[in-house]
Amino acid sequence: MSKRKSIICLSILVFVMLFVAVFSVMPSFEVGLYDYQSPLSQIKLGLDLKGGVYVTFEVDEESLEDVDDVDAAITNTAKIMQDRLAAKGYTEAVVTAVNSTSGAKNIRVEIPDVSNPDEAFEILSKPASLEIRIKSETGELATDSQNIVSAVAVIDQKNTEYYAVQLQLNRQGQSDMAYATSASKITHGTDQIFFLLDGEVISQPTVQGQITGEYSTISGQMTREQAEALAIQISSGAYEISFKDQIERRVVSATLGEEAIQTVLIAGVVSLALIIVFLVIFYGAFGVAACLALLGYTILMILALALLPFVQLTLPGIAGIILGIGMAVDANIIMFERIKDEYRNGKSFSSAYQDGFKRSLSAIIDSNITTLIGGITLWALATGSVQGFAVTLVFSVVISLFSALFLTRLFANLLMPITGEEPALYKLKRLEVE
Repeated sequence: MSKRKSIICLSILVFVMLFVAVFSVMPSFEVGLYDYQSPLSQIKLGLDLKGGVYVTFEVDEESLEDVDDVDAAITNTAKIMQDRLAAKGYTEAVVTAVNSTSGAKNIRVEIPDVSNPDEAFEILSKPASLEIRIKSETGELATDSQNIVSAVAVIDQKNTEYYAVQLQLNRQGQSDMAYATSASKITHGTDQIFFLLDGEVISQPTVQGQITGEYSTISGQMTREQAEALAIQISSGAYEISFKDQIERRVVSATLGEEAIQTVLIAGVVSLALIIVFLVIFYGAFGVAACLALLGYTILMILALALLPFVQLTLPGIAGIILGIGMAVDANIIMFERIKDEYRNGKSFSSAYQDGFKRSLSAIIDSNITTLIGGITLWALATGSVQGFAVTLVFSVVISLFSALFLTRLFANLLMPITGEEPALYKLKRLEVE
């Protein structure tokens, strides 16, 4: 590649990276009808950074006596709790099954940035139970949640401005509904059928004829959001287990998180500045290439944290990111030292560069793969803050590996035509022979 072409390519690439970096970290803003949300503002923060509440429920061991698969029952219950919180707007809530030090089964709920803890925990305090009764809210039971296969939000066919919830019944539910709404049990055109959720009437349509189909509809001038929330709550059904009590409940101040973020940002900027100075002093133009690659690493990490829905940043997670930066720098140092060795032993600049990258590859991949295996294991087996550390560690290792093996070499290849492959600019020296 010619010197002129290298300068143009490098300039364009650096400009694009700086442009993306600025728009990734700048505050969100509105321009007319356009509302720009920067990736940095879209990163989901954990309880320790954003503040909120968490509670730990202790599973009642007696409720597990008739359960065939205890772990599955606890996991399903945690999923139901997660769905209920999401349906009520607590989309960042995290519900996990954990074991206490005494071996007891617990479920921990973390709800970041919550303004009304009591409302959130009220959602979890009792299972949602749907009952369908005839003639009155205390009348004969037609069917209940056990016979409902699914519930989905649909447009209300009687009034398309609103939404309804369509229930799918199993065979037993269909049989029960057909019997309960037959002419012998109810007066068509006069009597009503009552849908009760946790004992409260949510719909009471008049029965026009016997209900024999697989589907039944709950209407009531609901908005789309209300219908979807109700459908999720009905679909979640009752808990498969019961709880003894809330053994731990705590409110975490958001102030602590804000102070922690500020401290980490300051420490991160200072450490990156020191790393840049170190790389440039000891490795010259190679160090410049590594610094540009680190900028790429930072941008990719911010985008990954912002775009991946299952990633939530916590204080231990920040530690995982910093560890990833360290591994990226370490990989670059291994490559540069290998290049130095090759050149010191008499090879030409070009041969030392090619062989140095090639022979350092196995050491870099081995160290990153072992770290990656440990991170994936933690991700799969751990919970809470440890899992948060593992998630960011896995992504930071993958991105740092890409940064070291691809971006660093890309920038080095663009710099060499500009510098003229001058060894002194890359801190390369021959072995002195006495």
